[in-house]
Amino acid sequence: MNIVEEYEKEIAGRLVSIVVKYEHANEFPYYAVSSLNIDGAGKTVEEAKEKCENATKLDIIMNQ
Repeated sequence: MNIVEEYEKEIAGRLVSIVVKYEHANEFPYYAVSSLNIDGAGKTVEEAKEKCENATKLDIIMNQ
């Protein structure tokens, strides 16, 4: 997997690191994973980031 992007974002009051990777052979080649081990996959970078960020937000809110 190749790293496409790394960034930090405040999600639900917490600073979270997110890494987006690319693997050519998959149906959803872009894969984003947060520092909380929450992930999301998509056909585009933006789709993977959005899924990861939304799932991370939900996890933070549910575990408060």
